[in-house]
Amino acid sequence: EAEAQLQEAAIELARRAEQTEELREQVEGLQRVEATLRAEAAGAQEAAEEATQGAKEEREALRSQLEALRVSQAELMGAAEEAEELRREVEGLRSSGAELCGAAAEAEELRVEVEGLRTRVAELSGVTEEAE
Repeated sequence: EAEAQLQEAAIELARRAEQTEELREQVEGLQRVEATLRAEAAGAQEAAEEATQGAKEEREALRSQLEALRVSQAELMGAAEEAEELRREVEGLRSSGAELCGAAAEAEELRVEVEGLRTRVAELSGVTEEAE
């Protein structure tokens, strides 16, 4: 009976040794999977960091472009205001020019009229001298 128990214990030991070997192989497989997953996670994290850095750089570039556009817009607004002021100044000068032309024409008419009056006065003076 002891021999049967011994044989049964040996069979149990062999079965447990086999189970232990299977478990060891499973643990090694899981460790390999874990290492692979860690490597993939590290790669994914690195890719995410690169993408984040790229997004930050792109955002900064867009921010710079927006600022440049704002400056350009302000410059254009200033140029438009300056152009409007110049337009008003030119319009004022045109009006002044027209007034000056009108005044010059009127002065010429008055000069001609004065010349005519001088001639008439000279004629009348001649007639008066003859009459005396």
